[in-house]
Amino acid sequence: MTRGAQKPPVTGTNGVKQMTGLATAQARRMQFDSAVFANTIEPLSFRPLMSRREAEDLFLMDASKSIRNSDWEAYFVETLVEYVVHAQRPSGIISEADAEWLVKCFGDMPGPSVPALLRGLVAEAEVIPAILIGYALSCGAMRI
Repeated sequence: MTRGAQKPPVTGTNGVKQMTGLATAQARRMQFDSAVFANTIEPLSFRPLMSRREAEDLFLMDASKSIRNSDWEAYFVETLVEYVVHAQRPSGIISEADAEWLVKCFGDMPGPSVPALLRGLVAEAEVIPAILIGYALSCGAMRI
């Protein structure tokens, strides 16, 4: 076999193809990433965000995820809803400036947890600017 050529899949005794080489390494990496995530996010208790920069870091982390993760999504939504809806005064009101900032944070390709965040914001806030409602409707976040 020449260098760089892929090996044919190995078939086990039960007739099921087994992973070899790169596929095995990628599977191990995914398991490692999941284990690291489980060990770093789940034990964390809720900690309120202190600045927009911290919130923007959460958006960047969410955008880097390719699949939904319910533990991450719950942490992401709870943390950002608390920051946007309840930590600002007056509580329960999302200002126009905050709504524009949120839409900017969503970016062109919002992360997998953004629809859940939008549902959380709509559920918790008493006053929501039209730009945020429009975004929620356009990305399908309000579908049941």
